[in-house]
Amino acid sequence: MIDYDSNRTTLATLGQRDHSTYRRNAPFSHLVIDPFFDPPTIEAVIGGVITVDFSDSQHVYHGFVRAADGTTIVFDCPGVSTHLGNGTFPISINSVGVVVGSYNDANGTSHGFLRATDGHIVSFDVADAHFGTDPADINTAGIVTGAYGDVNGISHGFVRGSDGVIAMFDAPDGANGTNPSSTNDLGVITGTARTGSEVLRGFVRTPDGKIVEFDVPGAANGMVPTSINSEGVVVGYFVDAGGAQHAFVRSVDGQITVLDEPNGNASPPSTSAVSINADGSITGVYLDAKNERHGFALLAAGSSSSPTSASPSSAASTTAASSVMSQPLSSSASQSPSGSGGGGSMSSLALLLLLAQVGATAAVSKRQWST
Repeated sequence: MIDYDSNRTTLATLGQRDHSTYRRNAPFSHLVIDPFFDPPTIEAVIGGVITVDFSDSQHVYHGFVRAADGTTIVFDCPGVSTHLGNGTFPISINSVGVVVGSYNDANGTSHGFLRATDGHIVSFDVADAHFGTDPADINTAGIVTGAYGDVNGISHGFVRGSDGVIAMFDAPDGANGTNPSSTNDLGVITGTARTGSEVLRGFVRTPDGKIVEFDVPGAANGMVPTSINSEGVVVGYFVDAGGAQHAFVRSVDGQITVLDEPNGNASPPSTSAVSINADGSITGVYLDAKNERHGFALLAAGSSSSPTSASPSSAASTTAASSVMSQPLSSSASQSPSGSGGGGSMSSLALLLLLAQVGATAAVSKRQWST
């Protein structure tokens, strides 16, 4: 287990902004970020390609991709609405430069999209979606997870494989909704299940469809997982009975560590974990005594410190991305109602180990970083 008592690095102040989300891409190292966007995920901070949205003077949103060399490409999805507050909303980019997100049509319905490194954009929808399809994340293999709303307005999870096949699933306690938030490169998904009594529980779903739910002791009305790394470690946040918000880390053996940024001394205090990478480094956000938002990075010992040179136009990225984009991508692609399809593949040994790990009984510890 990584010692989260040390190796804390504070980033620049990050301004609040709706929709703006950075997702995984490249290894992390130190960087000060311009005070404009929401907190980045750890891998997007340096050396990687960033995707995000921005609004124009008419308050219509557009997507853009920023390469490591600073080159920026602005894009819009075909058929996107240009009405106030609508637009194109990228949510995640994978290691080969494929972007996933959603856009609104003229009726205000959201659809999923994939954008290849050559700029080609395709849309997709879950067959049972009556209130839109909203992707949340994409992994290196091109597997997408997210949520869709049924005719009753209840959200359900989905997994879209790189072959275009979509599987829908629900967490066992997700009577009022299942909302995936992140998938790792093994196709393991984490997210939130909303119970019939409106309590939020976390879940981890393996590629064979097995779902394990978990809770953070001390959470008043549940918790929200935000990211899962390649080792199966989950981060997120919860609010306690006193209204204070805390970050948490859930290890693969079920141990929960509660994290509080020392400078997160708002009233009530507020610390949230946003993302975790393979070596256990974490990014997040906290509120200071003036309720101003700041980003932080908690670096694991031995974490990567040198920039990489990922680019959305690199030949390697184009080749890898093309294999994902060449598969059926329209809403007419076959879809499976069972929870077992649409995921990535992994070795039997790795899957057995992971199943044993995610099913372990949780233990709790609480740590605060030294200043």
